[in-house]
Parts: sequence; structure tokens; C-alpha cells
Amino acid sequence: MVVVGTAWLLGGPEAVRSGARLTLVAAPYLLMAFAVWLIVRTALPKGTALGPFVLLLAGGGWALAGQDRFGSMWQGRVVPLAVIVLGALIALSRSTVTADEVLIPVRRYGSLFIPADAKLLPTEANVRRIVARSVFGTLRVDLSEAVFPQDSDAGELCVLYADVTVLFGRVEFVLGPECAVVLAGHIHTFGTSLAERVPVFANLPAYEMRTSSALDRRVEISLVGAGGAVLLDPA
Repeated sequence: MVVVGTAWLLGGPEAVRSGARLTLVAAPYLLMAFAVWLIVRTALPKGTALGPFVLLLAGGGWALAGQDRFGSMWQGRVVPLAVIVLGALIALSRSTVTADEVLIPVRRYGSLFIPADAKLLPTEANVRRIVARSVFGTLRVDLSEAVFPQDSDAGELCVLYADVTVLFGRVEFVLGPECAVVLAGHIHTFGTSLAERVPVFANLPAYEMRTSSALDRRVEISLVGAGGAVLLDPA
């Protein structure tokens, strides 16, 4: 009603009639888009729906461009800016190998649109840090059989450090028994949900005050995210 009244006030009855005609033309496509949204939302887990939608929009834009449905402003401004933004996001989602890996062995896992599975094997006992990144995809990291190295700075406890980045994606950690999760450092998230079925401590002091001595292994997670989800499941 606000839109109709504004159009009527500014453009007169002809603007209302023109808007109604445009709505009737666009209605079938809006209904199909809404149906696709409902199907994807039902079929895909939380935090993974945006990836398929980006592909759908890219394919639809490609089809429209092939039929010359884009005006000069879209072809000259909007589409190039969208490509630049997407390319920047993909570039920022990748990390380069640093010299710190020589001193601290690191394993890097990632998912870009396509689901990926990874597992830290018992033979990789020297790994002290993992880097997990999911951009519009799903990444599952199995740590159920991982051997956590002892950290003298942590009182000889077994600690594995994890740097997690989620951009409208989903990261799943599978943890073994007697393993807790500590949210270490600064957690920068915007709309990223955290679902856990294992003991999770908000910070290191809370973990140190735990009542159960069985949780002698921990994963310290530093999380940066926008949208998506992080899941912590037992093996």
C-alpha cells in the first residue's frame, strides 16, 4: 500500500497502471524464484543455501545477457562490479603458506561452493594448527582419531589450535571422546550460528575451572564468519 500510494502521489494514475503491468509480467518469475528458495531451504542444511543461489543467479544472468535483456547500465556498471566483488571474496578466502609453518606444522582445509571432507590422521601427530575455510560451501573435518600434541605453555595438556573462516558456508568438526572446545581469542562473526553437541567453553579461564578432569584434550577455535554455521559433533 505504501508503494502504491507513493507511486500514485508522484506519478499519478498512469504510474500505478504501469507498475501493475510490470508486476503482472514479473509475477511468474517471482513465484518460481520463491519456489526454488523453499526447495533449497528444505533440502540443504543451514548455512549452505547461499552457494546454490549464487550459481542460480549467475546462470540466470548469463542467460539474460545472451538474450540482450540487460541495459547499458547493467552491462557497464552492475555486472562488472558484481564480478569484482565475487573475485575479491574468493581471493580473500585463500591463504598463502607462511614461514611459521616451518616451526608450527599446519594443515589447511577449504571448501569453495563444492562440499569437501578432510581427516587429520593419527600419523600427523606433529600438526599443532589447522586452518579451515568455507566459502559458500560445506567443509567437514574429522578430528576423531587425531593425536593432539602436548603444549608446555598449556600445562602439558593436549591442545590443537583451529583458525576457522566461514563466509555463508558451513564447517563441521567431528571430535573424539574426552575433547572439549574453547572459543579462544576474539570471535568476529556476523550472523554465523554455532551448534554444539560437545562441551564448549567461552574462554580459557572457564575451561581451566572445569569440573570434569576427563576433558584433557581441547580444540581452541578462533572464528571469523559472516553468515553460515559452525557445527561441533561427537564421533
